[in-house]
Amino acid sequence: MASPLAYSNLALVRPRLKSVHEQREAAAAERQAERHLKEKIDQTHRVLTKLEARAAAYGSLIKEMQRRKNALEARAERIEDRCLEQMHEAQLNEVNGIRCRFTCRPAPPAVEVIDESAIPAEYLREKVLSSPDKIAIKAALARGEDVAGVQLTQKIYLIRK
Repeated sequence: MASPLAYSNLALVRPRLKSVHEQREAAAAERQAERHLKEKIDQTHRVLTKLEARAAAYGSLIKEMQRRKNALEARAERIEDRCLEQMHEAQLNEVNGIRCRFTCRPAPPAVEVIDESAIPAEYLREKVLSSPDKIAIKAALARGEDVAGVQLTQKIYLIRK
């Protein structure tokens, strides 16, 4: 048999209703609230699924558009090269159209590296890249060691089924 104290704690959690009618109304309201919550969860799942599908579709479109962009840039470069070649053969530095003009102008001198290993050391720059070894840091933190400048965090992910 439960103690009177247990019953008093129960009364604090769920107030006692006066009539059977009030109890039925409260149960119906609780079921309605639960149903509303479940519908909201389902709606959120549908929205997330649509957004993920749209993002994936945009990723495919971006790849296709990048491929097209690269093809157009390569085509424009071939046409420019052909124009320069024909102007060079005709020994022309400038040609005029009705609305535009093509002019051959030398670009500033640029260094082209042919064999990097043959370059003297005085003309080389060293790039030093350092990055945190997160695996070693995580292991040290797991052993209880203090590592300055870091902290262990844990994200919570939403799993949908």
